[in-house]
Amino acid sequence: MAASHLQNNIHLLTALIAGSAIGTLSAIVSIISHSDEPGKVIRALCDGTFAAGIVLCCAGLFVFVSNEGTFTAIVWGFTHLTYRLKKHSNQEKTQSYFDYVQEQKGEKHPVAYLFITGGIFITLSCIFLIIFELTA
Repeated sequence: MAASHLQNNIHLLTALIAGSAIGTLSAIVSIISHSDEPGKVIRALCDGTFAAGIVLCCAGLFVFVSNEGTFTAIVWGFTHLTYRLKKHSNQEKTQSYFDYVQEQKGEKHPVAYLFITGGIFITLSCIFLIIFELTA
């Protein structure tokens, strides 16, 4: 139980660090491109945190869709194809699609932390947008 809780905290911390890195890079680009405008720092923070939030939410959506089995047939097909293209004896049996799906059924990756951190960054973006609009 404690290991699972620690693993969730590591996922959350990693997503926060990745979001902060994306936000910082986006803010730097925004500051450089809008260097002559007043309030450029607030606007850059708004742009950066929004970009980070969208990237994290989209990554969460991608993992969620993947957990539901959307890409299972594609992965099995490519695995099966590469196995067939390699030189194996004809006596070896490959795993059927049904067996592969049953094996993959229990493997679900956590996704909530991506939506939570993405929502935090989008909320920060809205706060920065309100501040920017009030000061402009």
